Amino acid sequence: MARYSMKKALAVAPNVLIAMLLTFPVAALLPPLIGLVLFIGGLITVTLLISGFGEATAMRLLYFARPATHAEEAALTPALQLLGQRGMGPPLIDIWVLERETAVTTGGVGRRSVLVTGGLLAAVRAGRLPDDQVAALIGHAEATVRSGLTRNDPAVEFWTLPWSLVRVVARVCAARFQWLPAVMLVWHARIVIGVITVVQGIQEGTPGTTAAGIAGGVVIALTYVFPYWERVWERTLRDVGDENLHQVGLAPAYARLLLSQSSSPTIHERAHALTSSPRDDTGQWVTAWHRVRYGGGPEDQSLIGRKASAGGSVLTTPVRRSPQSAGSSSLQPKTRTSHDLSKMSSTMQSR
Repeated sequence: MARYSMKKALAVAPNVLIAMLLTFPVAALLPPLIGLVLFIGGLITVTLLISGFGEATAMRLLYFARPATHAEEAALTPALQLLGQRGMGPPLIDIWVLERETAVTTGGVGRRSVLVTGGLLAAVRAGRLPDDQVAALIGHAEATVRSGLTRNDPAVEFWTLPWSLVRVVARVCAARFQWLPAVMLVWHARIVIGVITVVQGIQEGTPGTTAAGIAGGVVIALTYVFPYWERVWERTLRDVGDENLHQVGLAPAYARLLLSQSSSPTIHERAHALTSSPRDDTGQWVTAWHRVRYGGGPEDQSLIGRKASAGGSVLTTPVRRSPQSAGSSSLQPKTRTSHDLSKMSSTMQSR
């Protein structure tokens, strides 16, 4: 986890800093006793969340999630059993539901919580998602939890509440007034506003105005920087989850799910990476990419990274279709091991 600490710090530090810049001036306007109580209460809450206490409460109040019902757990049971067979799933994690989210996705939070959306549960009930794809979705989120990358997310979410509220209001206003040309112009020219804010604060000459001007400039500067850092962190979480699915053999199922949701070049590249394993000891690439694209069966799903029982490396070659099967929509690749190929070569030489 240590190698990811800097990426996580860069991703959350701007939000934490902006939240502090918003909170402290407001706290200074409150009566001393109330301000002190709120400050100490906030520190205690953050300390408890960092220590792992109160995660269930945080899931309810900060993420607006609820525990899965018995019926929902029953719908997810086949996928959770599959995860359990791979050394994952409950009781190592707790399932929480974001009922209003319609996207088919999952996410990891804290030390043991995985969020599933209402859209995912609806797809499971309707039979639109196979069990291995559901297991891959939950396993991907669980990998980020088990790796410790989301350990302090509830504490960060609590500490940045002021900035989160401002962002929600800003998004609502932007959606309502985005048709006005002046709104988009002001947003794209915000660096000019930031420079003017700093210059005016310094020209006033008082410590308060100088600090306020610099703080305003810092906030505007961070609006350019932290989206990039957040994208870097999101890619890190994605890569950790993908690597875990490789290890437990659920990567092909996850690749098929991604391809069913999007056909963009980015998704195709990611699906290719999910279905390709590193070079083996013979220098040959082991891949089932064409299997995923053409809907291979369960025996193809476990091919990735698996050596054949004969001891040779797995090679994949497409099957030529005969004229009688030219109208068939299924193109299944044929798998041969290096042992099989050498045996065929010996047979041909003997003839």
